[in-house]
Amino acid sequence: MITNRIVLSLLIALAAGCSSPPNAPQAKPPGFGSLADYPVPVGSGGGPELEYCFHYSKRLWELTSLLRENQITAQKARDVTKASLGSQAIEEDLLDLDQFSRESITPEALAGERFMRCAKVLHLPVEARHQAISQSCFGVLKVPRYVYGLKEQGKTIDQARATLLAANSPSTGRILGSIIDDVYASSGVDQFNGLSRRMFLSCVAAGGGPNVTQQ
Repeated sequence: MITNRIVLSLLIALAAGCSSPPNAPQAKPPGFGSLADYPVPVGSGGGPELEYCFHYSKRLWELTSLLRENQITAQKARDVTKASLGSQAIEEDLLDLDQFSRESITPEALAGERFMRCAKVLHLPVEARHQAISQSCFGVLKVPRYVYGLKEQGKTIDQARATLLAANSPSTGRILGSIIDDVYASSGVDQFNGLSRRMFLSCVAAGGGPNVTQQ
């Protein structure tokens, strides 16, 4: 289980990654964390825009994953959103939270929609297939997120390894072992966020990720 303390830290780090330094003032500018806040490039977007779209998508993926797991309430999700972002980003995120509550949509599908929305606004050279690719790559992040939760619960690396390997085919053992090692080697939320970012961007570049499960 991922505690509220952890998700709050994750969301604060993700919001900071979208717009401003981590020590941004408590009173957020209206555009903090929104698409409107980003200086859209004149030509095609590149690495910075790709990373921004990752952060923009991942914060809702984190929240809706917690909602799907019944670890937080819908009201808690709204409260966290309002406390973490500027007014424009709050409006954008609440619309997507409302969509999640109304429709039968997975956190990964919603994150894929947000990624494409962001990519088009920031002039990234995306095609229709990139929505399915980004959705698949958010699915890949379910495993390190689950392992991070085990680590925060005090599980040893050997216990985490046994849990994951028992739930997956032997062919995924090397991939899972590498993920577990990387998560347990990370120190704090910032390093874990960096690991998640690298995994996602590598997955997008590869056109999708392997099929592994948490448990």
